[in-house]
Amino acid sequence: MKILIITSYPFPYGMAQTNRLIAMARGLTHAGADVEVVVSKATEWDTVRNQMARGDYQGVKFTYTTGTTVRPPHPVKRAILYYRGLAGVFGHIVRSHGTQKVDAVFMGVYSNTVTFLVWLL
Repeated sequence: MKILIITSYPFPYGMAQTNRLIAMARGLTHAGADVEVVVSKATEWDTVRNQMARGDYQGVKFTYTTGTTVRPPHPVKRAILYYRGLAGVFGHIVRSHGTQKVDAVFMGVYSNTVTFLVWLL
């Protein structure tokens, strides 16, 4: 079973929401699912704890669809990176579904438009 968890929260280093994602993903992995956390935006500011845009943490695969974890200081560059990350989420879902059927997609809080577009995929 292939499960994607779509989030905009930092991964694998963060606070309560990140810890919930790790616990949920590890539990699903332990139950035999192939789980991947897909982060839709760059989450690192001044103190960069994670520089890997793709990796494995405690048995859970993760991918930053922006291609980087570090947020640029310029607002225009941040906006471009944000939309590149959202487009990357859709591309990642399609590519993942092409290699192995995606059985479930868990999403965080996104707009109704984004949720509807993911539902269409």
